[in-house]
Amino acid sequence: MTIQRETEAIDTAVLHEAGVERFYDAVADRYEYTQSDWDAWLQHNKAFLSALIAERFGERRLRVLDAAAGIGSQAVPLTQLGHDVVATDLSAVFVARLTAMGINAQRCPWRRLVATFASTAPFDLILFMDNALTHTTDDTDLRHVLADASTLLAPAGCIVISLRDYDQLTRSKETVYRNRLGPNGLYHQEWVWISDHAYRSTWVIHDERFEALDNRCVLRSELLRHAEALGMQMAPKPGYFQPAFSFYW
Repeated sequence: MTIQRETEAIDTAVLHEAGVERFYDAVADRYEYTQSDWDAWLQHNKAFLSALIAERFGERRLRVLDAAAGIGSQAVPLTQLGHDVVATDLSAVFVARLTAMGINAQRCPWRRLVATFASTAPFDLILFMDNALTHTTDDTDLRHVLADASTLLAPAGCIVISLRDYDQLTRSKETVYRNRLGPNGLYHQEWVWISDHAYRSTWVIHDERFEALDNRCVLRSELLRHAEALGMQMAPKPGYFQPAFSFYW
């Protein structure tokens, strides 16, 4: 890639990050309403993560990097389980909420993960949960994010990803998305498909509408291809509310 193309790619990433940050800053104070019962949601996540950790790591305490922490869907239960958790997010409002809960959190875009954490790596577990990787700009950006994460991973560690079932959604082209864990009428998303593999979502929370956000549909074949390129295995991890996968050596 030429210097000009590298610069253009960085500029595109920065503009995209600014839009994602602005969106999540706006919804951060209402994010609990994306679930019908936030405490039950945290318990669901704790059960899933406990099983995943026990299967791969046994009972030892882990160093965890939650690279798309939001308001703590994974960071909170992992901290409750006694693990050493570092939480990052693009939204400074999310980070402030996490910090107020006693979580070790900082704002960090994915393109800065290596620069930020290389000196304190490795991590046993790195998370990109709850559809986070839909915010990669393209396949090249996804490859870079996963490759960077792998450089921060302990040899026996794993990366865990969860995404909506985009293999199915790109066929069905749904236009309204609701919380599958128990919709309570307080939250839904309205989708406008802008290509075969991308859609623009508007969030509606308590009848308040939040600016549209573009999402890229990441297919399982993409994840598998990137896992193989990194020399890693990819395995489905059942028990979560959306398809989840682990990458490991």
